[in-house]
Parts: sequence; structure tokens; C-alpha cells
Amino acid sequence: MPNLHLWRLALDPARLAAIAREQRIPVSDEDHGYAGHALLCGLFGKERTPKPWHLDERRMVLWAYAPLALDDAERTHADPLFHVAVRWEHSASRPMPLLKTGQRVGFDLRACPVVRHGGRDQQTGSEHDYLLWREVRRRPDDPANLDPLGIYAEWLAERGWKAASGAVLTAAQVTGWSKPMGGNVNAWRGRGDGRLRLPDVRFTGVVTVSDPAALQTSLARGIGRHRAFGFGMLLLKPAAG
Repeated sequence: MPNLHLWRLALDPARLAAIAREQRIPVSDEDHGYAGHALLCGLFGKERTPKPWHLDERRMVLWAYAPLALDDAERTHADPLFHVAVRWEHSASRPMPLLKTGQRVGFDLRACPVVRHGGRDQQTGSEHDYLLWREVRRRPDDPANLDPLGIYAEWLAERGWKAASGAVLTAAQVTGWSKPMGGNVNAWRGRGDGRLRLPDVRFTGVVTVSDPAALQTSLARGIGRHRAFGFGMLLLKPAAG
């Protein structure tokens, strides 16, 4: 079981935008996922960057799971441009407590529902939006027009939650979705002008805890792909009702 802490980083929007410009993320395609990734790498180093993480864009607060307290995180060599983007006086962390077996807990999740296809296994090949992938892989009981909300919920139940453990998914629904995810990622990395077109889906739901220690491991790992870019963090909350 990992030692797990919940971080809360209060961000300065103007400073975060400056990081995006400095990292040459095209303004027309600016995505906070790339800027947030750049910020965390610049603060803590690529190998120690916390993930998964989630950015509350309304309040400009970045939440993350990490194996140590925020005050203990090494940022001696942080670039000053990145350091001033965090309002440290309004940032903090706390240890994540173990939940109880049988406890019902709610969650919010921003995920990137994709599948890999064309490679030797699920770790190779090209990525595809799960909705588009299902459009060409119809099931006998599928309706004529697939409901995107239902298909993305299917992804969470059949694929996204498959790698998780420690809790049973008892309810889930899509609260919002959009695509593409964001920008010209290959140009930003200096590798051509290909575009990354991925779904950005918000879920809410309820799980029932079956193994508290295993659930801690699942929280630390996150759900789905692109966890370094702001996807996959399970934000826990009291279960409704």
C-alpha cells in the first residue's frame, strides 16, 4: 500500500499562461493539461512529478496524489518562472486516510476514454476515441444511433475501472464531455504537426469499498490513460443519500 497524500496547489492564472507561452504551447490550442504538466515537471522534475492530478479551472486549484507531503517535496532546483506560478501560502497537503470496508463513497473523475488498436497488445498501436471505436465495432443489441453518454459510461465500467481494485463501481454517469482534448502536441514537442484528438469526459459516481489498502493503490495509479496531463484522478466525496 502506497503512502498517499492529497495535494492542493493554488495557481496564478497569469503565471500559468506565461509558462504555456514559454513552453511554446500554441495560444490558439492552449490546453491547461499541457501547461499543468509543464508546471509540475518544472517544479519537481519529470521523475518526481505527481500523477494523477486534476485542475479545477474555475478556482485554479490543482489537486494531485503524491507519495509524500507537499512540504517534503524536493523543489530546490525549480525554475523561478514555475515557482511563482503557485500561490504557496494558499497551498497545502494532507495524508489520505484508509476508508472502511463496505463504505460507500462518491467520486468525480475527468478521464480520457481511449483504446489502442493496431499493435501487438493494449500497450502498442494507435489510440482511438472509444466512442468512434465502438461505432465500427457494433454489438448485436446496439441501437441504430449510439448514445455517447452511455458509451462512455460503458468504457468506465468495462475498461477504465478494470485496472482499478479495492472498490466496486456501483453507479456512474457522464456529466459532460468534449473533444478534441487539446493541442498540437507534436509541434509543441518539436516532432512535426500531427494533432492529438482525444475525448475529455467527466464522470460522477459511487463505489463501495472492498479492500481499503488496494483502493489506496488505485487512487495513486489513477484511471485510464494520459494521467500526466490532468486525466484519471479519482476525487472522492461523500456519497449522496
